[in-house]
Amino acid sequence: MSASSPGEPDPAPQDAADAALDGSEIGASANSVPDPKEEAFYAAALRRILRNLWVLTLLLLPAAFWRYGWLAASGFGAGGFVSWLNFRSLALGAQGLADRIVNQHSKERGEVVIARFLLRYVLVGVIAYGIFMGSPMAFRGFLWGLTLPVGGMLAEAAYEAFVGFRRT
Repeated sequence: MSASSPGEPDPAPQDAADAALDGSEIGASANSVPDPKEEAFYAAALRRILRNLWVLTLLLLPAAFWRYGWLAASGFGAGGFVSWLNFRSLALGAQGLADRIVNQHSKERGEVVIARFLLRYVLVGVIAYGIFMGSPMAFRGFLWGLTLPVGGMLAEAAYEAFVGFRRT
């Protein structure tokens, strides 16, 4: 309950959410400008995640071959490629959608952005079906390869945490 009488504005925000809404957040200044080095570092995250996908695929491919044979390894390689393609398409689609929403004069057409999102799933489904009909072991490898973005994002999160802790 407020200490002021009805009809009068509260003299101070009641909690942290109110403080954030009125711009008086602790440590925030009206003149704060993002550091260009930090902006460049975080802008490169997508490129690093995509690179991590290739690195993980190439590192784990021999292990898949050694443990499960060439069928699983070929499925894993295909899954790694499709996961890279899918992640890249997702990122470009999200950027296109954000551009379409923010910029009224965007060159991105809404239909194209939506078609890209749907095409990703059709591509994965068609390739998975083809591999599944050919070999269950290759299909398992393909599914393992589709999990690689999790590892790529975990590696990126660990790298960003390392860099963040090193800067402080």
